[in-house]
Amino acid sequence: MIVEIQSHYVATLIEADDFKRFKVTFKGQRCAPPNGIVLIDADNALVERELVQTLAAGAVGDEWLAGFEQMIEAAGKYGWIDEASGAIRAHVEVDSSNR
Repeated sequence: MIVEIQSHYVATLIEADDFKRFKVTFKGQRCAPPNGIVLIDADNALVERELVQTLAAGAVGDEWLAGFEQMIEAAGKYGWIDEASGAIRAHVEVDSSNR
């Protein structure tokens, strides 16, 4: 699952059914992330669960929500859920390729 940031404050969810990996990708160059994403450092961010669900809305069903909750549970076992906010920790990448 990839939260792709295309320009200032604009994000989309790509590969929504891939519950094995989770990352934030800046398309082109780093810019201001939308509300719901906090950059921790150059390589890591916290993404609010609600943002992911909002980005997925309309494109997924109840099965997706169950898979998403399982992903959250598994990530928590490895310390990838922020205890204070409940946000998901994600790797950050910059994709400068044109797709």
